[in-house]
Amino acid sequence: MGRRSCLAAAVAIVAWPRLAMTQARQRVRLGFLVTSDEKTAVPQLEAFMAGMRDRGYQAGDNLVVEIRYARGDIRRLSALALGESGDKIA
Repeated sequence: MGRRSCLAAAVAIVAWPRLAMTQARQRVRLGFLVTSDEKTAVPQLEAFMAGMRDRGYQAGDNLVVEIRYARGDIRRLSALALGESGDKIA
């Protein structure tokens, strides 16, 4: 085995765990707060998801989106952001 092959093998052995960790971390979890209800928010949600797909994110694959609806009561947004149950897309 030549010097270059040995060096390449050593680099691969060292880099593999880091690469595996990087791939594992690429799953993104986002919250999507909506001031309206489910029916009214459809166009905004579709545009958001299209933008995420354009950037290489796919719901259920490397993206988890939690949608929470205030249903017209913007005072609920704080509670929703802090963890009141929402609707998980993926």
